[in-house]
Amino acid sequence: MRFTTTPLGATGPGDWQVIDTEQTAFGVGYFVAVQQGSTLTFKIEHGWSVLPTDEQQYSSITRSTTTATLKVPSALIVKGAGAPFDGTFQVASVTNQNTITYTVANSGATTAITGGFVRLIRTIDDPVVVSKSSSTEGNLAFPCSHIRLNLTAWSAGAAVLTLLQPSGN
Repeated sequence: MRFTTTPLGATGPGDWQVIDTEQTAFGVGYFVAVQQGSTLTFKIEHGWSVLPTDEQQYSSITRSTTTATLKVPSALIVKGAGAPFDGTFQVASVTNQNTITYTVANSGATTAITGGFVRLIRTIDDPVVVSKSSSTEGNLAFPCSHIRLNLTAWSAGAAVLTLLQPSGN
């Protein structure tokens, strides 16, 4: 069995957790534990990504203060570009069909290392776990390739997403 936890203590999404979609009998159980005394709201997001077609080499990434501009069809995961460009990000704006922007730290390089990759992840909110503020559990009966916890509002405390997926074929 595969067991993963993702703790969050600030507004924003956690890292995407990759789900094994090659299982004969697909199933994922999840539990979001909200720390006692927390003041927060969260949702679960599902993502779909098809490799290798949804992962491609980017043509350029530049930074001006806290805005990074990525030239590629669109992406949420950047790897191999170097700090501050690598990581999981929300798309801040879509400039045109080939360019998006996302927010990064206002320090480090202003141009990315060449040769990195971005992965397109199509995202949708879980239809049940949205605008929650207390611990909750659920399951995914239908395949998706990624899942994450997103704190949509936060002023105190923390929430932890725990995933459990059976292994084997």
